[in-house]
Amino acid sequence: MIAIRLDELKKLILKTTGGFFVFGYARHEEEQHLILYPDGRMYFSRFFREMRPIQDKPWEAKRSKKAFRKRVKESVASYLIAAVRMYFDINQYVAREEVCDAGIWQLTLIYCSGKEERYSGPAIEDLFIGSLGLSVMMRCLLGIPELWAFDGHGREPADPKKGELIFAFVRFGDYGGKTFTYLSDDPDIREGDRVVVPAGPDNEEKTAVVDEVKTLPPEQAPYPVERCKKIIRVIKSI
Repeated sequence: MIAIRLDELKKLILKTTGGFFVFGYARHEEEQHLILYPDGRMYFSRFFREMRPIQDKPWEAKRSKKAFRKRVKESVASYLIAAVRMYFDINQYVAREEVCDAGIWQLTLIYCSGKEERYSGPAIEDLFIGSLGLSVMMRCLLGIPELWAFDGHGREPADPKKGELIFAFVRFGDYGGKTFTYLSDDPDIREGDRVVVPAGPDNEEKTAVVDEVKTLPPEQAPYPVERCKKIIRVIKSI
């Protein structure tokens, strides 16, 4: 059971920057900010940069921001903050060297007394308490799958172009390593999601795990579209 002095902590701030920037027209996400309070208040911001050529002028860098606020259960916020603090208390964390072309995370723990604890490191791998990864826990419990957190591995929703379909390759626990192809109407479906699908000749509802998601036009379908069954629902985590 994780139990640390949460009454002393005012908020957690986690800033994560992306890796190297590739010039071009496509918008590039370069930074994320997460602020989490023990009472469940949460603020999440994403910063984007886009390089646009202007006639007879140098390239112009345009920066934009997407942000939202929400409130999660106080027990969830307290658990996550305690888990983060426990990691750094147990491991007596020493900042790692920066890695070329990798992002960087910066964590600040602010206490009611005014004291601050700061940690930083390369955003290339998760931080673990036993078998529990802090980044995975934060994405799941906060409901932000695109969160970079400590490992920089946030997952974007599927973004099918006009005419494309969303194909999910799922894996059942009792079928070894074989995957099965299903259609999905949910653009938020991602690798690692647990889903309920119709299986077998009787379309019995079974739980499976999404191994991979692809958006493809019907003519490039990995399995005949007319024979593909649809995912019934994604099992949402708390």
